[in-house]
Amino acid sequence: MKTIEPSFEIDDKGRTICVKHTKYKLFKEPTQSFTQEIQQEALLTCKSCEHYMNDDCYFPRSQIDLIEKKKHQTRLKCHLCGELIHRPLTIIQSLYYEKNYNIKLPLVCCACNYNLRKDNFMRNMTIKLDEALKKVMISSFVIFMCFIGIPLTLVFFSLIASMPISAISALFLPIFAFGAIFSVVIVNNLKKLWYYMKGKKYYQKFFTQLKIAD
Repeated sequence: MKTIEPSFEIDDKGRTICVKHTKYKLFKEPTQSFTQEIQQEALLTCKSCEHYMNDDCYFPRSQIDLIEKKKHQTRLKCHLCGELIHRPLTIIQSLYYEKNYNIKLPLVCCACNYNLRKDNFMRNMTIKLDEALKKVMISSFVIFMCFIGIPLTLVFFSLIASMPISAISALFLPIFAFGAIFSVVIVNNLKKLWYYMKGKKYYQKFFTQLKIAD
């Protein structure tokens, strides 16, 4: 039985597609609606390919099943932005190049691949960094007000009005709860900032060299 060697390309949407996939032509067709887009996305996996079903792909069916399973367990992330890699074909392409050409391809999500193709990755990353930084600053201010500013103000006015602290203590719980919500927001955006800055350095170190070489 002849083994099918995979071949990969990045389409206009930044998706990794196997050229040998039996539904390759379908993936290249433009979608006319959101429903068609969802249907096409659901098929963009090895499991919808006849070579997987016939078990004549370079990657055995058992290995593809294991990759699909591990994808959810390991939570692999994009090297450039930190977003989770959801597409198994992105992982399979990386494994194929590492095994056959000793090239360790970085795992890159569709959004970053799209921006790389459009040559506006740095511009988009700068916007993301600015947005994350603004959210961190706003969240920091809200947290300060919820845990320090507003409680101290309430205590100050209660002392002026000769009111017992117990009279305003009921207000503290919702204020602290609101601050706790923004604590989660600030942690998430600090993580994003770290991934974005790390991805920006990675791009400048490797991808700019590729552009110079071209």
